[in-house]
Amino acid sequence: MNIEIERKFKITPKDLEIIRNKCKLVKKENIEDIYMDTKDYKLLLSANVCRIRNSNVEFKDRKSGNFAKEYSWKEAIEKLWEFWLKLSDLKEAFTINTDREEYKWELNWKKYVIDIDKHKYWERYEIEVEANSEEEGKLLIDEIIEDLWLEAEEHHLAQAKSLLYMKHEIPEVYKKIIKTPIEFKKMWWI
Repeated sequence: MNIEIERKFKITPKDLEIIRNKCKLVKKENIEDIYMDTKDYKLLLSANVCRIRNSNVEFKDRKSGNFAKEYSWKEAIEKLWEFWLKLSDLKEAFTINTDREEYKWELNWKKYVIDIDKHKYWERYEIEVEANSEEEGKLLIDEIIEDLWLEAEEHHLAQAKSLLYMKHEIPEVYKKIIKTPIEFKKMWWI
């Protein structure tokens, strides 16, 4: 079974130029992520995310890894029961709009995605691959970096963008997350 592996990197002028000149631009879009939660942020404080992206429901269940899985609305309602919640328990917690440029890079007859994301609190790019394991995914990303001659400086803000947003816009929730035990907190930095 393939899993999606991604790594985030700081945007440098050199890397930006390489990506824009060597990779194929697929699309430019604004991504609207509406984060849903209870009024007391039960999901976010347990390092889980329920978001609506472009009218699709996604969950990131931190216990099973930092992978966003898309659900139908019916499946989403069932997923909420895992957290002892109903759809009526949720409200819009916040919305994040990200400007994205999506590029494709071909290596060994396979196509890989490189996204450049910009928001008022961050600018970064990420390389995404599908692999059989996390280790295999990291090796593939290293190959892409080498093939493109990218500086690929790991982004110091590799935290989830929802966490970065909370740091600036709802610091009281961010501070509660930061005070959590270290094992739990690590899940947010993926």
